[in-house]
Amino acid sequence: MVAAQTSFTNQSSFTGDVAELDETSTKLTEKKNADAVPKLVDLRTTLNSLAGGTEAKVDAGTAQTLNGEAQRVIHCINAIGTGTTTA
Repeated sequence: MVAAQTSFTNQSSFTGDVAELDETSTKLTEKKNADAVPKLVDLRTTLNSLAGGTEAKVDAGTAQTLNGEAQRVIHCINAIGTGTTTA
């Protein structure tokens, strides 16, 4: 993600997406896999939104690459199981 920083047109969009990844990492470290998946889905939705429209805030190719990577992580989490979560 950090390598893609220059593809974002504003720092706040990049910072927000990195924060989402940090939260996902925390959930995985806590073995809350089921909580990590929605965060990755949110990241994918955000990337699609940032790449769309007439004033895109991230390069479409970069968004597509990051989207694919996030989807691969979701597949991995689903393959090992989402486990149980606590509120």
